[in-house]
Formats: sequence, C-alpha cells, structure tokens
Amino acid sequence: MGIFKNYHNSSRDQKQLGGCGGVAFGLFWTAFSSIFVIVGLYASFSGVKQSQWPTAECALQEFSIDAKRNADPPFQPKVHFTYQWNGQEYSSSKVWADKQGEDDYQDLTDLLEAHRNEELTTCFVNPDNPSEAVLLHEEESIWFGIAFALFGLFFVLIGVGILVTSLRGSKSKKQALSSKKNEEAGKAILIPFFGIFALAGLAVLIFFVLPMWQKYLSAKSWEPTSATVIWSTVRSHSDSDGTTYSPDIFYRYQYNGHTYQSNSVGLMGGSSSGRDSKQELVNAYPRKHEFTCFVNPNNPYQALIQRDIGWWAAFTLFPLPFIAVGFGGLIYTFKKQKSKKTKVSHANAKHFHQTTSAHSQEFRPTKKRLGWILGAFLIAAFWNGIVSVFFLDVWNTWQKGDPDWFLTLFLTPFVLVGLGMILHFFYRIMAACNAAPTLTLKPASITLDTPARLYWKTLRGEHKVAQFQIYLIGEEEARYQRGTNTVTDTSIFHESLLTETSDPRKIRRGEIEIILPQDTMPSWEGSNNAIKWYLRVRGDIKLWPDIKDDYLITVLPPHTPES
Repeated sequence: MGIFKNYHNSSRDQKQLGGCGGVAFGLFWTAFSSIFVIVGLYASFSGVKQSQWPTAECALQEFSIDAKRNADPPFQPKVHFTYQWNGQEYSSSKVWADKQGEDDYQDLTDLLEAHRNEELTTCFVNPDNPSEAVLLHEEESIWFGIAFALFGLFFVLIGVGILVTSLRGSKSKKQALSSKKNEEAGKAILIPFFGIFALAGLAVLIFFVLPMWQKYLSAKSWEPTSATVIWSTVRSHSDSDGTTYSPDIFYRYQYNGHTYQSNSVGLMGGSSSGRDSKQELVNAYPRKHEFTCFVNPNNPYQALIQRDIGWWAAFTLFPLPFIAVGFGGLIYTFKKQKSKKTKVSHANAKHFHQTTSAHSQEFRPTKKRLGWILGAFLIAAFWNGIVSVFFLDVWNTWQKGDPDWFLTLFLTPFVLVGLGMILHFFYRIMAACNAAPTLTLKPASITLDTPARLYWKTLRGEHKVAQFQIYLIGEEEARYQRGTNTVTDTSIFHESLLTETSDPRKIRRGEIEIILPQDTMPSWEGSNNAIKWYLRVRGDIKLWPDIKDDYLITVLPPHTPES
C-alpha cells in the first residue's frame, strides 16, 4: 500500500539531507549566528548594569545644546555639573556614558524642557569609578540589545534546524528515528520559529506602526506656524549594508511668544537609499528660507514640515505577513499536535468496542459552522481594521482632487483581499443558515461485519435542498519527514454512497443500515500512518452555499472470540 511507499520515500529523503557536510554547515551557521545573540545580550547586560548605578544630588552649572551642521552627531548637549560622593566633590560633563548627542533635535527636547523646569537635580554615579557620572541612563541600549539578540536567535534556530535535519539523515543510515522523536524535534523547531515571526510582527505593529499612525492622526490638528531655515543638507549614513541618506532641515519657529527649533521633516524620519530625492527636498528649503511648519499645540517642541504620510504608508503593512505567518504557523502546529491525541489503534480496539458499542453518537454541524463564522470575522476585522486606516488616507487625497496614485495602486490588492474576506464572512453566515442535517450513528462506532444504523433528520430548510447525499469515506493517511517538515499524504481507498435523494420528505428524516466487509481496513493510527473514516454530508442548494459537512467516526475490527 501507499503507507510503505511513503515510509521508504521518507527514509530516502532523510539520507539525502544528512551527511557530514550538512552537520558542518549547520555548526558554522549556528556558531556565526550566535555572535549576534552574544553581542545583543552583552549590550542589554551593560545597559542593565548601568541602570543600577546609584544616584547622587548634583548642581548643574551649565546646560546648552550645540547645533553644528558638520558635527557628528549635529546636536550635542553641553553640560557641566558637580556632585558629591562619599564626602568628596566631583564634576562631570557627560549626559550619557557613551553617546555624544542626537541626529534628531527633537530627541533632546525632553532634556531641554527638564532643564528649563529645573528638574535635572540628580545624576548617576559609577560605584566602581566615582569620578564618572551621567545625567541619564541609556535605556535604549537595553531594548536594542534585546532586539539584536532576538534577531540573532532567529538565525540560530535555522542553524539548529539544519543540524537536526542533518543528524537525523546521518542516523537514518544505521536506524530510522521514531516518528515521535521526529515530531518532538520538529515541534521544538517550529514553535520558536513561528513564535519569533509572530513576536516580530507584533513588535513592529505595536511599537512602530500604531504610534506612527497615532501621530499622523494627531498631526492633522497641528497648527500652521511661520518658520525660518537655519541650515539644510543631505546626511549620509554608512554601515555594512551600504549608504543611506536623509534630509536634514534645521529650522526656527515661534509659538506663544517662545522660540523653538526642530529638524523634523516628516512623520517617518529615518533614512533610505537614493540621494536625489533627498537633495531635491533640501534644495526646496535653502538657508534663511521662510515657510510654514506645523506645531503640536500640546507639545510645541514637536513640529513637522510635511505631515502627509505619503508612500511610506505602504511600509506600515510590513508586519502583516509576519503576524499571519507566525500565528498561522503556531495554530497549525498546536492543532496538529492536538489532533494526534485522539487515536484508535488495534491495541485498544477491543477495549474501545466494549465501552462504546452500546452507545450512539450524534453529529451536529452547528458548532463547526459557528466556528467558521467567528474565525472569518476575526480575520476580516483584523485585516480590514489596519487597511482601513490607509484607505481613509487615500480617500482623502481623492476628495481633495489630488489623488496619490502610487499609494492607490499599492493599496488596491490589500483592499481587494479585505473585500474578499468580508464576502467570505457573509458566505459563512449564509452557510450557517443552511439546512442542518443531524446524524445519529448506532452504535457509536461501526464494527466490521456487524450491522450499524445511521439516522438523519433535517428540521428546517429541507425543501431548499435540490439533491442530498451521505457518503461513507475511508481515507489512508501517511506522514513522513521531508527535511525538517512533516509531510502528510492522503488517499481515499473506500467511498460508498449511503443515500441520495431529492425528496424533501426523505431529506427531512431517514435511516439506513451500514455493513462493512470483514476484510476492510478498520480505523487505525500508528506513528507514521493512519486509516480514518468519515461520514460526508452533501447538499446542493441553488443560489446559496451548499451543505458540506464531514464527521470523523471509528470503524473497529471484527469481534474476536473470548479466549
């Protein structure tokens, strides 16, 4: 049968994936990826250690922000404060332990406001070196280290997967690993793998996308204010991945009688490849150029030159595939694991027969149909809830007579998918309103060469069903390893039509006797293979979703004489 063919194919695949080369590559990949984890954990550890420095009262003699166009970074706080530690007086000129300043002036405005409110009265002293003290902790190093470590962990898991696959392939040359061990190893890899995808998507959504959209919606009410350019230039940022560019337009403005400064251009900030577009923007704002910026009335330190999100809105859809893949993979993994807990084998067939043969089993489609409705609603609500924010932005550009064609074209497939999800939700509601045939099997399981009876009743909507069928399906299932994945092949070896009618009276209520020959395969589930039996209900309804319900049943081997 196909069972044995699939098992041997699995062994052959494992041998091809195994070997010393795969093990060596897996070790190299894992070791190299571990560097990122170590660096990230070290950065987090250093940040945590620094956050535990004790505090001391300090006297701030000088505070200002140096803004120099050619400096790196261009905005550097200049401070000088004195403090006492163990009866001795010290002085320091450090705001942070390692960082010199910021590329974004707005990142220093909280510090500037704290100085104006005379709130900078404590500092943090290095207990190992009391002459070193800072005004602020670098808390971002902790989160940066965690993010960097998680990034490296993702690649470490890939390396572990390569190692497990290769070792499994090498060992299969001597003896095949049991399916249980394979499944446990696969689960140990898949859960962290999909978990990281889900967490990464959620992290980007919660800590980046949602705050950015909140700021965008808030900026709609920011007040226009006259501003003057202090300097404008294109800054380059080089790293191992290449060079990116960002416009740096530093400007001065007044609000409620006070003077403020900012170099925030748009909502997104950051840098990207392509210098020409940034240079074009900088050319439009030369030194001493007067223009209108938009000021946050609740925090005048916040200002923007451009408050439209533009094509960057497309980037905020980035976490959706990660969330879908991550949670989809986790649900599939756990659901698959749960389904393997309900087994019927030859070893317990006799006991199962004795405990269930005197009972009946009822099958109703209501719970399954409600589950489909709930699932379709949650998916459609999540997807369309996010896409609707972008849709409203595009819609506003069309209402103003200046449509954003790039964002419109980019967003169109996402909107169409969302509409499809909405239609699918209503389709599930319509399907739930279908005729709902209830099946009753007596006894609860079918024993080979022993009669069983199947009863059905349809209490509503039977007159809408043009054709009604009930099938008994026997299905062979074979599972085998293909690399780190567990592949399942299925094939139908038995299909019998139990009833077929278009008479509403017979659709409403009926019964039939079922007898399976003694040489038929009973329900069975082993480590790699399974024989499963289903009752399949089908009903054709014109201009309406058809009835499609499947129910898993148990078929037992023939009675054996008591010894």
